[in-house]
Amino acid sequence: GLGDLTGQLTTILGGLFTPSFIDSLKYIIPLVLVLMILTFIGYSLVAGILASVTTNTEDFQQVQTPIILIVLLGYYLAMMAGAFKGSVIINILGYVPFLSAILSPSLLVMGEFSVVDVLISIGLMGLTIFILIKYGLKVYKVGILNYSSNGLWKKMFKALKGN
Repeated sequence: GLGDLTGQLTTILGGLFTPSFIDSLKYIIPLVLVLMILTFIGYSLVAGILASVTTNTEDFQQVQTPIILIVLLGYYLAMMAGAFKGSVIINILGYVPFLSAILSPSLLVMGEFSVVDVLISIGLMGLTIFILIKYGLKVYKVGILNYSSNGLWKKMFKALKGN
């Protein structure tokens, strides 16, 4: 009855919230928050840069799709990380910017990643933001004032070359 259910729930929660896990939250939560904020800034930069080159809804949806696919890939990899514990590919993808915000916390909690690994992910995301700002501003400057609707990707590469 209800007593059995309560006992099972207490056992599950007692196993989940061990004192060592509670202590590890002191450094897991700040690291995850920093990684999430940096990744949010990165996604915002990518979306802004790509949106500056679009002139109509169809073009915007064309450049928005890769962003959504990357988010979904990170989500599904984080879900599969527990099933494929110790997978080298999943561990490597935990460092990849934009995927790391979703995947690294899962790997950290499972013990596959250390604090150093998460700091590497944070550093790589910071480097990605720097590169997006450096080269993305060129694309943004050209794209925001260009209202021609032909050659979406051609406009972006032309802006990167500086012509």
